[in-house]
Amino acid sequence: MSDSRALFSLGNGLPGDALPLPEAAKRFVPNDLWETYASADKHRASFPQRTVRYSTWMEGEEAAAKNRPAVQAREAQAAKDSAWLTIQRVFQTRLLEGVLIAYVRRDFPFGKWDPLPPDSWRALRITDWRRGTAEGGGVRLTDLRIAPGFPSASKEFAAQLVNAGETSASTPAAVSHAGRQLQLTIDVRTSKIKIKGVGELTGAHYRLVAVLAETAKQDIFELLPPEEHRFVKVQQLTKRLKMGDESVYRGVSKCRRAFGDMATAAFGEPVSKELLIENLRRHGFRLNPNIRFIAPKSD
Repeated sequence: MSDSRALFSLGNGLPGDALPLPEAAKRFVPNDLWETYASADKHRASFPQRTVRYSTWMEGEEAAAKNRPAVQAREAQAAKDSAWLTIQRVFQTRLLEGVLIAYVRRDFPFGKWDPLPPDSWRALRITDWRRGTAEGGGVRLTDLRIAPGFPSASKEFAAQLVNAGETSASTPAAVSHAGRQLQLTIDVRTSKIKIKGVGELTGAHYRLVAVLAETAKQDIFELLPPEEHRFVKVQQLTKRLKMGDESVYRGVSKCRRAFGDMATAAFGEPVSKELLIENLRRHGFRLNPNIRFIAPKSD
């Protein structure tokens, strides 16, 4: 630790080289990833923000020609979204590994800055990069500052963060999904999702997971890395499941709750709701990329 950093830390606990989250992302994420994002952003900007997709009553080359700009715009947006998602994954992995340390005020906005334990990022997710906001495990943290290093975080402060978001101090916090891998069998004949060692999902839960699994399996088939597995937008789910937006959100919530109850009983401790289904604001939902699919047994 440099002298300037040490002296600056004496007053409020914040290292002198700590940066607001947006600046830290620019500095601590490899330049090639930002270059990929900038290129994808420029390519997306070359198309109109809104593109028209013509009705399918046209056939042949005429329909293909008229719809091509819309298709290209969607592909450009998908490439941009994928590049940004990769940046987020890399940054949060560095937080989890302790390569970067996030600091938050104990008593906002005038309190002392405290380091977050790297393990806390197993449950936390950055939800607003511009404002430096992270959420997870019933906790919402704002105005994060990021610094390099690996300081020892206060266990007492970590416990305070967890308890602050719980309705009861005796309620255990959900553990991360990073150390677990679910094994799913999608049995079309019985309309059941069998989760090895956990239980079964049926009915509406089966239909939701089966739809998400189609995209997940395609991503695996295309050998996409986990960070590039695609999210299924809510609009797509409404069409596939034949229900409204609010019903989709409720369905996901109920499915997560049903899975969580079974997993808690199976593992003996609460687990992250994203062990089965992940979500990303404005991108939709997807199955956890770590899930392994097992073929159903033949009779």
